[in-house]
Amino acid sequence: MPSPAVIAAAASVKVGLASQFASLFLVGDSWFDASNYTVDGVSGKVASFVDRNDATHSLVQATSGNQVAIPTSNASFNNAPTASFVLSSVNYYVSNRALTAWRFLHNGAGCTVVWVGAKKAAVGNQALYGSINQSVSGGNGPGVEVYTFDTSSNVRSYTGTNGGAVFNGLVTGGLALSTPTYLVTTYGSPNFAVYAKSTSAASGTQSISPVATNPSSVLTLGAASSVGQLPSTQDWRALYVFARVLNSTQLATVGAYIQLQTSIIP
Repeated sequence: MPSPAVIAAAASVKVGLASQFASLFLVGDSWFDASNYTVDGVSGKVASFVDRNDATHSLVQATSGNQVAIPTSNASFNNAPTASFVLSSVNYYVSNRALTAWRFLHNGAGCTVVWVGAKKAAVGNQALYGSINQSVSGGNGPGVEVYTFDTSSNVRSYTGTNGGAVFNGLVTGGLALSTPTYLVTTYGSPNFAVYAKSTSAASGTQSISPVATNPSSVLTLGAASSVGQLPSTQDWRALYVFARVLNSTQLATVGAYIQLQTSIIP
């Protein structure tokens, strides 16, 4: 059994790493995980997942039939709680922030999105997270960028405007996502890159509409470019959104924190 000194030192390292990870989040960034939620008083399910970086911000689902059950401890994630999203239930949650708050997802300025979980069904075109288009009118509505998986678990970049969707950046190498993993996505004008932990999973270019005609769409968990579109079957642990491209040192901190929480090795 470790000595008290060793136990104290290990605890200090954990506290230090958690603090270092938390310091990465600036104003406008988002930190969601399956342990921080509110409960619908009628359905007894999850009404919202609350942003740890800004308690006024949440991913919300008001319709009980589309809500997920209360997250439970998951042995595959070092007993950290996960939320179970089911394809047939059309589970999805939508940000309560204004459209303009998510402009950085679409204007090419650059951002980093980290998803932690496990894809549970070999069904094509499932959106683990995305950007829901809520203000289409006329010919210039918000475009979307979202990362999905086909039946071979290949990564795709999905872009579209007003329902006219195009897939690009298809990667032929498969990913084993049925076990816990995390995906790090970075993109800026016009390039994107996806890493499954520290392994390159996809890269390419994407169309980014000008801000003048594309104000943006809001972040969503478990769906793609319109309400209920491309729902996912996933055990979801966390979603971290940074309004900038993280550098290698910062990404190493993210990986170390995820390993601390879930035992997923970077």
